[in-house]
Amino acid sequence: MEGFFLQAYLYTMAGIFKNLDQSDVRLTPFRAYKRFSGIDAFTTYSAVLDVKAEDLGNNPLVPVSGSDFTTNYKLKNSVWHSIDSQFYRFYYTNAKASFGQLNHTQHPRYLHKDAHVISLPQSNFGEEVERTTLEVSILNYGTLTDDSYGNLVLPSASRYVAGTQGMPIENLIFSLKPTNYTRQFGSVLNDTFEYNYDMYQSTVQLNNVQIGYPLTGYHTVFQLNNSTYDTSSIVITPNGEKLNDLFNFQNKDFAITLAFSTSSNSTASILLEKKANQEIIKIDENGNTYKQAVFRYPYRLTHLSGSNKIQFQKSDGYTTLTVTSSFAYINQAALTLMRSGSTYIIAQASASVLATTTFTDTMQSSEAYCVNACNIFVGSDEYGNSGSVVNIEDVAFYSTAFNPSESLNLAAYHNNPYATFGMVARKQGLAVITYPQYAYDLNTGAKTIGQVEYRGTTTIYENEASCTISPGEFGFSNNPTLHYYNSERNRYELQNFATGSDFRPYVSRVGLYNDSNDLLVIGTLSHPIQPPQNVDTTFIIRYDM
Repeated sequence: MEGFFLQAYLYTMAGIFKNLDQSDVRLTPFRAYKRFSGIDAFTTYSAVLDVKAEDLGNNPLVPVSGSDFTTNYKLKNSVWHSIDSQFYRFYYTNAKASFGQLNHTQHPRYLHKDAHVISLPQSNFGEEVERTTLEVSILNYGTLTDDSYGNLVLPSASRYVAGTQGMPIENLIFSLKPTNYTRQFGSVLNDTFEYNYDMYQSTVQLNNVQIGYPLTGYHTVFQLNNSTYDTSSIVITPNGEKLNDLFNFQNKDFAITLAFSTSSNSTASILLEKKANQEIIKIDENGNTYKQAVFRYPYRLTHLSGSNKIQFQKSDGYTTLTVTSSFAYINQAALTLMRSGSTYIIAQASASVLATTTFTDTMQSSEAYCVNACNIFVGSDEYGNSGSVVNIEDVAFYSTAFNPSESLNLAAYHNNPYATFGMVARKQGLAVITYPQYAYDLNTGAKTIGQVEYRGTTTIYENEASCTISPGEFGFSNNPTLHYYNSERNRYELQNFATGSDFRPYVSRVGLYNDSNDLLVIGTLSHPIQPPQNVDTTFIIRYDM
């Protein structure tokens, strides 16, 4: 902006200039937004993980068919890996690199076998998509919108943490999700993982566990008793004595949620237990003391295959509290065990139906003897027997109880780490739909994107130039109407009225020139101003770029 001049106009052309230095010029940025909508305001790509050929398209020995490409000739497998590496793979280890300054507790990320990518043209969204303005209409499914955290959600829905509305993230001790172990559906895992996704770290051992991908709901499950292996087990080892004590929930409120499905096997199944074999001292009828190995555990959930009911137990080695639910379990319903004070509740939510069994904890006085330092077994007993359980999904431990009616939210979103249906990368102009059923139907053409609406963000810079004139300045003009032709002297001279001190021209327009005397900006005043003779006058010129 250096080298600008200010020129005052007196109705017609004038020729009075004043130098402006850098201190007279300011640059003020502000945001401007423009809304875009319609079917032409975006491009879509199918992102599909090929579970058989990681090098699809790169390995000449692996054939590539037309179905492996998107309609715009992008390799679906490559699109999936691009999205994974840019936005998902390093999320928990380096969230800032993937998403910038965002709170990951408000920003869950799950990428499965299928995803559907919506790419917005950079010429539309500019610097970034404005927060909360993105709306994606999926025909016959409804509209998804940005929830301000960068998650795609239903406009009428709240965002859920591990499927539970209103459950504070700090109360989630641990969650067990298949997607956190592998995205290679159909693979059988015999591995031990350090599980660092949640607030507290634990070690998880998967023994003969297959990652399933059933078509119903297109979600992910742990398959425990499958055709390949007769027995499977999942073992959680809390890292450290303090954390192990946290999982005992001694004299504290807690909630444990999970969903599962069963086979026709008539064998009862251990759903979840924290059971340890310990020695206690007993006295026989003759008064002699002896040691006996007994099981102590703070909680044990069993599926009774004959009646389909859920059995809860806790034991201090001497006494065992056993309660059976009054309801029969429905496959893949959201099951919750919770304790609030001295009251236990077993709840089951399926669709919009809630069933509960409530009972009193009669063992609170011996609670200290129910705790142990052992592992937690999921979907199997301490010997690795999984019984009639086929699939188990989305196990979560909370350090507080919640209202049983909130289990209905679990029914709607169980193993649906998808209370969010996808994510929005605002600066990249991308929306990724990851909810398995939506993504699968969009990729196969069963459903289509109807319309995408959003507002783009552009920073506009307002330039402001100030010109202060002192009394006596800008008191002259070379307006040609001020001159007359003097034939005797053969020249143009000023009119008599313009030669005295009473002549004070008005300023009606202000122009900015560069060093080359190129006119850049003209500003017209709302009305002509006659600069006063006793004080300074400042003209401020503002224009946008």
